[in-house]
Amino acid sequence: MPDLYADGRCDRRADAGNYSFAGFTSAANYTINKLALTGSIAAGSSTYGSVLAPGTATLTNVVGSDVLTTTTAVDTTGNLSGSGNLNAGTYNNKEYVSALGGADAGNYTYANVLGNYTVSPTATDIYDVERPLQEPPLPPSLNLSYLTPAPVVDTSVGITVQVLRGWQMPTNGMPGRDGLIMVSVAEELTQPGSVFSFALPERIANEIAAHNYPVTLTLADGSPLPAWLQYNPDSKTFTASNIPGGSLPITISINFGGQTWKLEIKKQQ
Repeated sequence: MPDLYADGRCDRRADAGNYSFAGFTSAANYTINKLALTGSIAAGSSTYGSVLAPGTATLTNVVGSDVLTTTTAVDTTGNLSGSGNLNAGTYNNKEYVSALGGADAGNYTYANVLGNYTVSPTATDIYDVERPLQEPPLPPSLNLSYLTPAPVVDTSVGITVQVLRGWQMPTNGMPGRDGLIMVSVAEELTQPGSVFSFALPERIANEIAAHNYPVTLTLADGSPLPAWLQYNPDSKTFTASNIPGGSLPITISINFGGQTWKLEIKKQQ
């Protein structure tokens, strides 16, 4: 009969002396699942064509003083332009945590920590087809020539360089357009043995230099420039020498920073 307490309850421990214990024949398993992190990522932004800069992640349910670091990124799938840049626009929930670091990173998952990202359009000059690019005149107090139209882009004698159409970026499903530079050369400069040179329009040359853009040059059909036409990337200058008969007009495709410009060289009429 089991021992009884004074209040009449049975003491089941009284039977422990009747048994021996040599340990379990097998051990049971125990699993601790990873904790799904919650939180948000600050909205990031950049200008079209520049390096993406996603915001910083804020985690709200890290246990105690666990050590965690986060790396954030932007999901660009299906939204890249022809130059490989993320198109201008706002992308909701496209920022994400791409990796966890720190001593305790293995205890967490992070798939649900998201944020929004915005790409602003790149500002660009657009010129009327009929209007050549002109540099602004100096203030009247410094230059009385403001009463007359400013000259066309700086040229050599016998050469005229005009921007007839600015490059336009594709936006909101609308196609963009190539920029157009027209170079007119006097007849005498195109004769055998002659040499002439001209620089890219100043604003275009300055943009290439400011961003250190690599410049790719081809003919309209994609073939390399002819041997008689050379480009100096330091001075942003073209030089033509000993032009073979019948070589003009010629159209060159200039590509830099996601932009495409057509440069046409022709004899003056």
